Amino acid sequence: MSVSVLEEEELAFELRPHLFSQIQQYLLWTGILIVHGLYIANPEGVVVKLQGIIGSDSVIWKTLLWVQGVVPEGPWLILVLTPAFLQALFRVQWKPFIGYLLLVAFTLALCRYFELGLMSNVQIWAGVCILALIGKEIQRFRTRYTITNKRLVIDRFGFSRTTRTLFYSKIQDLVLSKPMIGGVFGYGTVVPLTASQLGTGSSSSHVGASVHMNSTVGASVHGGVSESQTVIQDM
Repeated sequence: MSVSVLEEEELAFELRPHLFSQIQQYLLWTGILIVHGLYIANPEGVVVKLQGIIGSDSVIWKTLLWVQGVVPEGPWLILVLTPAFLQALFRVQWKPFIGYLLLVAFTLALCRYFELGLMSNVQIWAGVCILALIGKEIQRFRTRYTITNKRLVIDRFGFSRTTRTLFYSKIQDLVLSKPMIGGVFGYGTVVPLTASQLGTGSSSSHVGASVHMNSTVGASVHGGVSESQTVIQDM
């Protein structure tokens, strides 16, 4: 369903999010999936390889053995929680991490309740990673951005339709930044701010899209990093 155009309004672009808008999430889930897949294929080999990298006499390895003695799943918990924690710390996004933490606790409790063991937990989490990657793609596919000469409209289609609108006349400031990798792949971040410091997004909108502003400049929309701003990412 297309956005209804207002009087004297002209449609400029209508498109869907770009893959790189959530590259951190894709890397997180893919990395965890690879590690779990390697453990499923050869659990003893992974442990030996890890021991060789860390060093059997190192403080880190001895700490891991101590943690495993106290909590058998301790090293696994460190493995799955550390990258998610670091991502939340550097991006200052704690709500996704809390949800991630609850998911880890749920799968751990489920395996303990049914006495499934560590391998079953690893297999479950490999499936969780695959579902998370598929879910991200579905979220990206079911999000659409409409840019006109008067406003930006973000449509998200799930069990219901959510539409957020930001008129350009309400924008008082723009915050622009481009990471190092953005210079390679041609994307960055644009944060439109209104007088009330509110854009069109919230911490629940983590999506992005390619928008070609002209023949040489690309832009994309990324819905909110916090409840006080909307992030627009260049692709």
